[in-house]
Amino acid sequence: MTAFAVQTDVEARLRRVLTTDEETYIDAQIAEAQALVVGYVGTDFSALDAIPGAVTIVTSRMVARVLEAGAGGSTQQQSAGPFSTSFVSGSTSGNPWLAAADKITLKPYRVMGGAVSVALRSDREVLPYTGSITI
Repeated sequence: MTAFAVQTDVEARLRRVLTTDEETYIDAQIAEAQALVVGYVGTDFSALDAIPGAVTIVTSRMVARVLEAGAGGSTQQQSAGPFSTSFVSGSTSGNPWLAAADKITLKPYRVMGGAVSVALRSDREVLPYTGSITI
């Protein structure tokens, strides 16, 4: 079974070398991101001789996001009168996720989902009339 991405692909997205701690769980993160890609597109590319480049990019980008978010998110708080809200950017609980750009990139590879147009016809077979009508 071929992985959709490898450590060097993730490092290319991060533009840096992985730390020793990150290297210990990079394969598990790639496997988790790969499972999300397979679930989204509806097919497994691991049996192919070559993984499509877009699939490798998306998989490695997902893992890179997890690693960047793990470095720590920043908290933003807003308030207006008696109302207030806070938001922690980069808060994903350490799990990979598909961003909107990833879904656009993978769209040509999707096998399922989306709207489908189906021609409608009767279930009953309509035979051409060849006889005569007697009244």
